[in-house]
Amino acid sequence: YPIAKLDQGTLTLENNIIAHSDSTAVYIYDGDNINIQDNIIINHTDEGIYIHSGITNISVKSNIIEDSTGKAILVNQTYTLIEDNNITITDGIMLQSTDSFVYNNKIENSASSAITIFDYADPYIAKNTISISAQHGIDIDMRRLVEPVPAFEQAVDSELVVACEHVSGHQADAVNFATEAPFLQSLGLETIVMGPGSIDVAHQPNEYMSLDQIQPAVASLRELIRRYCL
Repeated sequence: YPIAKLDQGTLTLENNIIAHSDSTAVYIYDGDNINIQDNIIINHTDEGIYIHSGITNISVKSNIIEDSTGKAILVNQTYTLIEDNNITITDGIMLQSTDSFVYNNKIENSASSAITIFDYADPYIAKNTISISAQHGIDIDMRRLVEPVPAFEQAVDSELVVACEHVSGHQADAVNFATEAPFLQSLGLETIVMGPGSIDVAHQPNEYMSLDQIQPAVASLRELIRRYCL
């Protein structure tokens, strides 16, 4: 590979021209805090950028990737920001990852799907421009079907948060998933998301909750009912 990172540690790959590669142009196998930005990657016979599994905090931003027989960007089971890239005459973007953010990229004349998502991936995809008009003479009008919901936040020093921290023995923290909490809060209610279980094993085959979490949760709810309802 012209550029390959095989060991742990950080990497900044910025303002390079990588051309005429007979393999993947940029291969990232290991590490964290990887920043790939403002590069020109053209005319390669495999992937433009291949990001392997087990890597955290990767940013692929403002690159020009052209003329690839493989994927322009292939992300394999990692957390990645893919933003403001210009991708032309390639096989598009493939996501085999959870929590990837694909935002404001321009993808033109893709050889197959502009963005391919594996069924276990859960990416956030927004404001990308995908053009196939040059090949097929058609226009695409992209519109939102559902308006976005503002992020939910409850003041950390609110009475409810302090009370829940006290009865549960856990400190409140932010989470990266959606609930009905913002709708309840919009009614003027102090609101908190609280309960047993882990999001790491939820919403997937064989999701479960450990039995040893049930009784502490019941005890916390009893104390909150006693405090607020009786």
